[in-house]
Amino acid sequence: LSLHAGENELRAGYSSRFFWIAPGAADPIHPLMLQTLLLSDVYQPTKRSTWRTNLQAVYGEEDSIGLAQLLPGQGALPTSLRIFSATGAIGASWRSSRLTALSFQLTALHRRPLDDQTAAATAGGLLLGTQTTLSAVPALLYTLSRRSRMEFSVPVSYSNSSTNAGTPGTTATTASYLVVQPQVAWSDELSRWHQLRLAVGASYADA
Repeated sequence: LSLHAGENELRAGYSSRFFWIAPGAADPIHPLMLQTLLLSDVYQPTKRSTWRTNLQAVYGEEDSIGLAQLLPGQGALPTSLRIFSATGAIGASWRSSRLTALSFQLTALHRRPLDDQTAAATAGGLLLGTQTTLSAVPALLYTLSRRSRMEFSVPVSYSNSSTNAGTPGTTATTASYLVVQPQVAWSDELSRWHQLRLAVGASYADA
């Protein structure tokens, strides 16, 4: 659903994904349902400035059979896991001159499992914990020519994750990370169908 009103454009979307799986010979085939809700808004008060807001919520069962194949030896990993995640982002861009533009984006993510993982914890299997991440990306764009431009950005993110099997008296394991990634990128429109982008940067992580 899309709604246009002057300088504002609002979009809303909903999707459902269904998987039918047979975990084992003795297990009945049952569907896994994953629901996603999307909301976005673009507001352009002037010709030089734009505000963007995005919200996404995901709820349902994820298929982890493929994850078990990628991580062998995880015998206690469930074939499916109910999860909830929410992501929100707000960003603004402003063209300060004919050649220069500034942008800033702030993003928040929260993801957590909803099922009891006691069996996986008892068997020493993989535990999927609760994760919360905040990130900010200031950026400067400079136009070199009609086809090429430079971009300077310093993404900064802070993440906190905790793992708990869900049983009473279980102590949660918590970890926090701070990551700073200054980088510079150059992009060039080689033709109507081809674009070249080169980027270099550094990462500093503090756990």
